Amino acid sequence: MIKKEVFSGFYCSHISQDVKEIESEYRIFSNHWNEAIEDYMKKEDEPQVDSEYVQLAYLYAIIWEDFSLASLQRDKNAIENILFVTLATTISNNILAIISLSLNGLDYQAMNIMRSLYEICLLLLNISIDEEKRTEFANSAKKENSYEVWRKFFNIRAMLETLSAYTDGTELSEYWLGEYKQYYSRLSSFVHNDFANMYIYSYNQIETESESRLLNINGHFVTRYNEILEGTINIIWAVSRVFSYIMEDENHEKFIKQILGDHSTEEFRFAYNGCYLADYYYLKLKNIIN
Repeated sequence: MIKKEVFSGFYCSHISQDVKEIESEYRIFSNHWNEAIEDYMKKEDEPQVDSEYVQLAYLYAIIWEDFSLASLQRDKNAIENILFVTLATTISNNILAIISLSLNGLDYQAMNIMRSLYEICLLLLNISIDEEKRTEFANSAKKENSYEVWRKFFNIRAMLETLSAYTDGTELSEYWLGEYKQYYSRLSSFVHNDFANMYIYSYNQIETESESRLLNINGHFVTRYNEILEGTINIIWAVSRVFSYIMEDENHEKFIKQILGDHSTEEFRFAYNGCYLADYYYLKLKNIIN
């Protein structure tokens, strides 16, 4: 709540110095403030925080938190570790932000962060696979040529082509340049503030035609969280699966040993085993396995 002395100071300076008038207007303002905050805090229908998509999203956030901590413990000064810790931490926190926003009815805002998650995940995989890209990205801050490095190495096409080539021969090889690329276009429309998306996501999501579409002022309606978290999980599942390949790849053994060491730390064991648990959970949710 805005402090009374701040409100009074503003009112005296710009509107009136009448004490009774100030008291009356502050009460009206306080009531309006409380109604708005209550509308935001008390949802029309409380989300089911124990839903499988919510829980799996939390699991992935914990996995990437553990990867970050394992790398920090391994070596906090090496540039490879600094890069990995930074990106893994951002991935974990982005997932948590999407969970929080979607559970609070802030759907459009969650979709914007999902686009950020998408690109950061691709960035992490690219620097893990390609040593040249890793070096260029690490040096970009010192050289102040981040834009040039992005255009050459980290535009969406370059990153997806790197992943497609790396996963060639696996079930994901065509995924990057097909379904995954199309999903990027959809997410980009949120970042670029496409009017149709802003309009649709300003209202609650209806389940039947008989329901009324209501303006989602103050995030009062929580109706899309499972849909948003399913999209989030689709991204992080594919990325985590590829990172699992990289951890087992002899060609990247030196890099993995540098950033994560071996399985001697609790965080690495949690993250490593968590990837396989989350993969199993995801495939069951999608009815790919029984």
